[in-house]
Amino acid sequence: MVYDQVQGVRHDEYDAKFYLFADTFGNLVKATLGGTDTVTGSTVYTHNIKLLNNAATGSQPQSYSIFDFDGANQFVMTGAQADSLNITFGAEAAADATVKFFANPYTSYTHHLLRSQRFRSLQTRNT
Repeated sequence: MVYDQVQGVRHDEYDAKFYLFADTFGNLVKATLGGTDTVTGSTVYTHNIKLLNNAATGSQPQSYSIFDFDGANQFVMTGAQADSLNITFGAEAAADATVKFFANPYTSYTHHLLRSQRFRSLQTRNT
């Protein structure tokens, strides 16, 4: 018998904290807000990412597949959507971000399974 378990829908959460860099910051904002990144300019680029708020498309941001290794196990979390993004910075400190994702339950994978395929750390996927 199994005790302390309740039947229902399960989800997993993924928290990450890291320094902000110009090439990754837009991905985090887009994952949180869900809008399209509109880029204007020729020498100085301006990015405009709005909140996705459209009844026709369901107003859901795109989902990601998170591939991670915790030091002992390798796992993937599909259908991940950003729930929160907190940014902190100071006069004498680098800017950093804490992001939280909700995802489908994780699945383990083995290293030899990934050799035949190419994956990026945050692979965009519409699921």
